[in-house]
Amino acid sequence: MIAAEDHRWALAEPEPPALATLLERILRDGAEVVRNAVDPDQIRMRWVQWHELLAGSAAETPAASRQPLPRVSVCMATRNRPELLDSALETLRVQTYQNFEVVLVDDGSDSAQACDHLAVLATEFAERRWTIVRRAEPGHPGAARNTAAAHARGENLLFMDDDNLARPHELETFVNASRHSGLALLTCVFDHFRDGSGVTSTPEPVLRWLPLGPAIVPGMWHNHFGDTNMLIRRDVFLELGGFDEDRASAFIEDWLLLSRAALAGIEMAVLPEPLFWYRVWDGAHGQKKFHGTGLHRRLATYLSGESPERRALTMFSAGLYERAKAVEGASQIKDALAATLATRFALPQPGLAIGPTDVRLLKAEQEVEIAPASDGILLRSLGRDPIVWLPSCPPPHVHSIVRIDFSAPHATCLQLFWSTRRTHYPCEAQSVLVPAPEGRHTLWAEIPPASHTGRLRLGPSFAPGDYILHHFESRSESDDVGVESSPIATIVSRLYGGRSGFWPLSI
Repeated sequence: MIAAEDHRWALAEPEPPALATLLERILRDGAEVVRNAVDPDQIRMRWVQWHELLAGSAAETPAASRQPLPRVSVCMATRNRPELLDSALETLRVQTYQNFEVVLVDDGSDSAQACDHLAVLATEFAERRWTIVRRAEPGHPGAARNTAAAHARGENLLFMDDDNLARPHELETFVNASRHSGLALLTCVFDHFRDGSGVTSTPEPVLRWLPLGPAIVPGMWHNHFGDTNMLIRRDVFLELGGFDEDRASAFIEDWLLLSRAALAGIEMAVLPEPLFWYRVWDGAHGQKKFHGTGLHRRLATYLSGESPERRALTMFSAGLYERAKAVEGASQIKDALAATLATRFALPQPGLAIGPTDVRLLKAEQEVEIAPASDGILLRSLGRDPIVWLPSCPPPHVHSIVRIDFSAPHATCLQLFWSTRRTHYPCEAQSVLVPAPEGRHTLWAEIPPASHTGRLRLGPSFAPGDYILHHFESRSESDDVGVESSPIATIVSRLYGGRSGFWPLSI
């Protein structure tokens, strides 16, 4: 706000000594009158011009604003969705901006209803001097949009999906912003709405999405640039090569185009106003899960033309991101599963319970020492395969939930084994790994329904160290679905299934 040449008279470094020195000098020598960084008359003139532009007055606006309004080609692709197409076209018929055309590309529709509807539209399109292009074979959205752009006659292109709805002032707002800013590419805020709401003109928004614009770094991981519904100068679109038509780019072709534009230095911006409604429904292309190849194809734009070193750095950072996302996702799944098991744990009948005073019930077989501890049972692992036997096994043919209160000096994994009638000694196929973070935590595990026999086996860790088992408890849920049990096993399950305490060592 202050003219650069006056900084030394009015500004100080954000440190107490510098501020004290400045105050002392002003008190001694007096304050200087500083000038504005921008001339106030220029600011007032720009404000007046902007308001006149909004009001539609051309009396005092620059000569460029008195030129003919640019033509916009709305490029739309469709396939076998006549009802959605009708809704989208209706929002274009009522646009407040008049100098536009629609280039509709039918991407190989093969339903009789869709073909008949296109034949009906042909008359209206001819009257409006709009264009319908029929593709013999269906392709990906990128190819259909490129076909529309090739037939467009406008200076600007606006791409629109046939399942979205334009607000009445969308084209006018885009064009005004483009003329005022001089930018070649504009995206905008937009509102999501649920499909099937029964409203086609002014649906109720359920989410508002604000793109970031030319955010190159976060744009590597997610499409923060904007949506397909963008306004772009036709010459710039062709210079960028249009949408990627490769199969691996299906449903992320807008992301790739916008990232190429940002990396190429094309000036772009986001209009901070919702200009269209984005339909959210199960069949929409934009909501499909991307194939892994497509997700990694987004890096091609960032790798193109780079040195081997920078390519390696980009790939390395992408790998770190994917790994962090996978770990975060696994953690969320684990937390959700633990919450579910905790809720279910309160319902079944108690089964096996081991507390701090039950050290005599545990038996050490190899690479482990068992001893009492102040608030639990010490399991001192002496190797990488310690084996501790628990006193009993869950009843046969039931599903069991296990809660383990456990302390570890470092992050590790517990392994819980069980035996069955077919496999008498616990094995890897009849076990579950339970991650145990450093410190004291409540851990959860499940034992599937099977013909359990014998005892449970616990491996406290894969690394030597002192571990504390504070509490171990299993509870059994009835789970007869899909269980082929003998009459004797069924009787035993019913006899023991509801009894609390310990299960017999053998049946």
